[in-house]
Amino acid sequence: MTRLLHNFTVSEIYYFVRLSVENAHLYYKRGRAQNKKHAGNTIPNRMLNLGEKAMNEQWKKFGSGRDSRAPTSPISKVFYNFILREEDTGFNKSPGKHWENEIYPRYFYSKEDDAADGLCCNECLSKLVVAKMVDGGIEVHCQDCGAINEFISNRA
Repeated sequence: MTRLLHNFTVSEIYYFVRLSVENAHLYYKRGRAQNKKHAGNTIPNRMLNLGEKAMNEQWKKFGSGRDSRAPTSPISKVFYNFILREEDTGFNKSPGKHWENEIYPRYFYSKEDDAADGLCCNECLSKLVVAKMVDGGIEVHCQDCGAINEFISNRA
């Protein structure tokens, strides 16, 4: 499953899940599975096979839309919405490729002559930032422009 998350968006993985569940349902209905559990156990391998096929055949745009009734996870809210300011990126970009191609180079890569390494301010791109836990939330203080960004979970 790690390979799927590295190469595909959550939207595309949802597509694999839907096809795999439909396949398991047909497998059971046609009497090929010993029982429902046996049919259900085919789902993970089917998802991996679909992922391999999509990579080998270089499938173009496919996937599922985001269900607006499903809440965004707290980790997605903190990481994508608050820290990166890229709402729904976790759903629409492959986490592995997004890390390699965009997040790591932007926030963690430093040239040999650049001593400051790590996160930067979303307002002015300064690397002089301090993250603090304050009253169950996170505050990011920029020491250059003075911007303070905060995230407070709505969960108690």
